[in-house]
Amino acid sequence: MHGRELLRFALSKGVAPPVSAPHLAIVDDEVEITRLLAPYLERHGFRVTALHNGAALLSLMESDPPALVLLDLGLPGED
Repeated sequence: MHGRELLRFALSKGVAPPVSAPHLAIVDDEVEITRLLAPYLERHGFRVTALHNGAALLSLMESDPPALVLLDLGLPGED
């Protein structure tokens, strides 16, 4: 087995994704957007942090920086 096949097998057996799963952050003030995206990305092997404002993202960047940030360009209060 390779990559995705191995991950699917592990998930089918109730095993958590490996610690080395790429970390993604989703930042959107619309909670429904993060509720839809986070589970989808997690099922595809990513470790996902859902956030709802820029301050939370800045805090995450200091403690557990993601490899990629999916950012709402119209986030209120942030430029």
